[in-house]
Amino acid sequence: LEAEKVRLDKLMRALRRLLVLSGLGRPVLVALVGSSWRQAPQPAPARHLYQGALFRLSLEYALKTADETFVLSALHGLVDLDEEIEPHEFTMGDRHVLECVLWASSITNTLTRKLPGLRLRFLGLAGPEYLYPLALRFAGRGWFIDRPLAGMGVGARIAWLKRELGIKRKRTARHS
Repeated sequence: LEAEKVRLDKLMRALRRLLVLSGLGRPVLVALVGSSWRQAPQPAPARHLYQGALFRLSLEYALKTADETFVLSALHGLVDLDEEIEPHEFTMGDRHVLECVLWASSITNTLTRKLPGLRLRFLGLAGPEYLYPLALRFAGRGWFIDRPLAGMGVGARIAWLKRELGIKRKRTARHS
């Protein structure tokens, strides 16, 4: 009975969220944040499992700018921020080309199921290994991914996100 109550509560929250999103009067901005190699040692909600600096900053930026935010995981696919998942060492580089196509197809189907009937646009805060397969799959649906971090290395991505978030550099004391 308790499990059914939890499931019903989750469904009602999702329906209320869909109602809010459908009332925006514009396409819903969905942020897709790439997962991180650095992870907590035990299962945790996705927002806490991935712990790399780039992930943390990307998530913070996504939460400030997007209407909806999901994590892209090479192993778990499209993950809700509060979904508890296991740590893993699986990367997109571990997938063959056909597996990347199937992964992108699964994510497209999940988005369609989670955000039915909404006009969507995407903010890609992940590396090309995540975004290229998705861009190819999304194009068939008329979806576009804005990729503000495209072509940047990890350090440049971190610097861009810090600038956008208004995070000042820490000054180091000079020794004489």
